[in-house]
Amino acid sequence: MKKVLLAALTCAMILSFATFGTMTASAEESGGYTIAWATMGLSNPVWANTLNHAIEFVEGKGDTLIYADAGDDPAKQVSQIENFIESGVDAIIIQALDPNSLDDVCKLAGERGIYTVDFNRYIENATCHLNADLEEGGRMLARMAAEWIEENYGDEEIEVGLLDIQTSEVGLMESQACQAEFAEVAPNAKIVSILSTLTLEEGVTNTEAMMNSNPNIKVIMGCSSGAGIGGNTVLCDLLPESEWDKFGLFSFDATEEECLAIKDGVIKGSISPQSGERHAELLLDMAYRCLAGEEVETEWLDFKMIREDNVDDYLKEAYGYE
Repeated sequence: MKKVLLAALTCAMILSFATFGTMTASAEESGGYTIAWATMGLSNPVWANTLNHAIEFVEGKGDTLIYADAGDDPAKQVSQIENFIESGVDAIIIQALDPNSLDDVCKLAGERGIYTVDFNRYIENATCHLNADLEEGGRMLARMAAEWIEENYGDEEIEVGLLDIQTSEVGLMESQACQAEFAEVAPNAKIVSILSTLTLEEGVTNTEAMMNSNPNIKVIMGCSSGAGIGGNTVLCDLLPESEWDKFGLFSFDATEEECLAIKDGVIKGSISPQSGERHAELLLDMAYRCLAGEEVETEWLDFKMIREDNVDDYLKEAYGYE
């Protein structure tokens, strides 16, 4: 199982390692639109997959996509977006590290006739927004875990771990909502360890550390695909297969690798805010509608619980499985 997941991830992460901290044109000059993409960082597999699909989408239209990886550095991201503006791009997709720091550059972009599409960071001066209610996502994660605990452990007191995201404001909001909901719906389960986890590497390292320090943990909730995929890799090695059914790992993003682990691994469920490919299509559709002169209103992503009973349908819907 570990080899299968890591092989799949290797393909998804090639872009991440190849472009970390760079800004690169990904299509020949076409004389058409140039769309820029400012990402928080490409160490998260979802963000890498999203950008890969965005490149394909824009190239398919004969236009050019350039991108910049901020490497989790807010000041660097401001500078990168300023460079996009000075280069005269037509639109910028922004996944902001610090939304407040980008209000001024988005205002400047608007003054230069450049459209800005905010991806779930509530940048005040962005042209339009694609949002997700991550607090509700955190609550859904808690409810999904609580339902499994009740089914498998009843009123037994068990220990639980949380791999949250503490490096962004929305990540902290999601974690706090998850913890508050979990206390309500799973009163006999106690969160005994919380570690900030976003990337695959952190998912592996922190799951190992959490289980070493708290070997009685029976459930881990993860607020990222890095936590889900990394956690699954560790737990499939750590636990004998006969014990996989009694350990609940719950994650976020419902990537292809996470869905396959629901079918053949320790993950029991994942919260889907739709796939990275779908995010790319929605964001670029909003940018192109702006470029066409349309007034684009805020759009919202829906969350869905993906578990054993619907994972096959989701693999078909989101990833083209037959």
